[in-house]
Amino acid sequence: MDSIFCGILAWTNGTGDGLVQLSLFDQNSPDDNINVDVHFYFASNSSVADDRNGLTLINGFELNDNYPNPFNPITNIDYYIFKDGLVNIMITDITGKKIIELENKVKTIGHSSVQWDSKDHAGRFVSSGIYFYTIEFDKQRMTKSMVLTK
Repeated sequence: MDSIFCGILAWTNGTGDGLVQLSLFDQNSPDDNINVDVHFYFASNSSVADDRNGLTLINGFELNDNYPNPFNPITNIDYYIFKDGLVNIMITDITGKKIIELENKVKTIGHSSVQWDSKDHAGRFVSSGIYFYTIEFDKQRMTKSMVLTK
C-alpha cells in the first residue's frame, strides 16, 4: 500500500468559499484515477478545525494522528507548518508528567515527521498505557492521544 501526504494552502481576500479538486492517478494508468473535492469556507479572522480524516488545521499548522495507533514500540507523528518557526513536540503521560521532548527546534515550512520509541528522557522504556503528544507552534498548542501496548 502506497501513501501520500498532501497539504493544501489557499489564499483568500478575507471571506468566502471555494472548491479545490484533487485528481490522483497512477502515471502508468492515467485513466485509473480518483477525484477528491475539497470545499472550504472562510469567515474573517477564522480558524479551521477539521478532524473528519484525522487531520487538524489551526491557523499555522496541521497535526496528523500518530500511526500506528495502538503501537508497540514505535509510532510516527506527522505535522505540517505553514511558515518557518520554532516547533516543540512533547510526550506526556495520563497524569500530565512530561515523558520526553521529541522536537524543540526551528523548522522550515513544510512537512515533518518524528518518531517516538516508547522511551523516556533517560532512555528507559515506559509502561503500556495512554500517552499524549502535544505540538506547540506560533503561540498555539494541540494535543492528541495514543495507546502503547505491550
